[in-house]
Amino acid sequence: MTIQGELRLLSAVSVRPAGVAFAGSLRNAPGGCVAKPALELEAQVVREPASGATLGQVRRRTTRLASCARGDADLRLSARALRFACAGGGWKPGRYTFELRTRMRPTRLTSVVALTWKAGRLC
Repeated sequence: MTIQGELRLLSAVSVRPAGVAFAGSLRNAPGGCVAKPALELEAQVVREPASGATLGQVRRRTTRLASCARGDADLRLSARALRFACAGGGWKPGRYTFELRTRMRPTRLTSVVALTWKAGRLC
């Protein structure tokens, strides 16, 4: 979470059995519920298999969200869409790093969250 005065900018990551959800949230923005500043979400997923060949994917999304809105700007990605899935749709074995940068335009205020997770089951 990043705090600037009353303004709060949050980033969150949630890993699921066959995908990942990234969320950016804005609270107490200047202008209240009338203002809808743009939030830029930049998600990066990096996989490090046992062989050591690191692979990564970056996805971006920009959305407008009122600071009093119930809900978040989100980005949901499946392991298949990232090409990191086993035949059954679950994550391939390896160490994963999930990072989200949430930026508020035009101030460029940024909140960053990173999560490292290990998928140990073989496909």
